[in-house]
Amino acid sequence: MKLKILSILLLLSTLILFSGCFCEPKVEYVKVPYEVKIPVKCVVELPDGEISESLNESEKYIEVLKYISALHKNVDGCK
Repeated sequence: MKLKILSILLLLSTLILFSGCFCEPKVEYVKVPYEVKIPVKCVVELPDGEISESLNESEKYIEVLKYISALHKNVDGCK
């Protein structure tokens, strides 16, 4: 009699134990677009410019300032 009760309890406990393993988890896929930023190396292009020897000192200085200003604009494009 005790063996019969123990075997029934053992059978019920194994059924309860394995009943949770047979259900499959519910998986939901959510399609949401998201932005991924990829780092890109920026290459600064040097502006065209030459300083001729025929210019006086103040004109050469102005040409250098124009070159530096154009270079700053190109660098700001990378930011």
